[in-house]
Amino acid sequence: NDKNTAEGPFEVAWLNSTSDDAYPTFNSDFSKVYFCSNREGNFDIFEADLPNDKTQLLSTLLARAILPVKKNTQLSSPADDKCPHFATSYWSNTLYFTSNRSGGLGGFDIYSAQLTNGTWSQPENMGSRVNTSYDEYRPITLPNYDFNYHLGVFSSNRPQGKGGFDLYMVGFLTGEQTRPK
Repeated sequence: NDKNTAEGPFEVAWLNSTSDDAYPTFNSDFSKVYFCSNREGNFDIFEADLPNDKTQLLSTLLARAILPVKKNTQLSSPADDKCPHFATSYWSNTLYFTSNRSGGLGGFDIYSAQLTNGTWSQPENMGSRVNTSYDEYRPITLPNYDFNYHLGVFSSNRPQGKGGFDLYMVGFLTGEQTRPK
């Protein structure tokens, strides 16, 4: 309704730190916000709880009160973990993100993790169908389209592009892989 609109930009002061805070994403019911930050040295994935009442979302984001923000230790690693994106389709609780953690194909790779009963699965590298020895960055998915997989768009500096980072699309994970069990 009209009383829940905002024009800005407005600072979300309680999420910000003196470090780099970036790439916010909300879970499917807007009860959490995820983002990355280097507030503890390297980039990690952080989260904050939001009110269950969606009508309070704007007032919470604009509040001056300090709300608890914590590092998500299930998703973060000793390497740089960046660009979280929560897939908000009707059959998923999946977070995609970029990391240069060990065990990848080189540079930054795209990983996924599923949330089941409040616990994140071990993040999985999306493999060579998506990742290369170059950098894959900023994964996003298109919400609620009639596909049987998460249609993903990401950037990469792999060869054969037009230069720098180029955009690519791919089917990330199928509904069977991400549907809550």
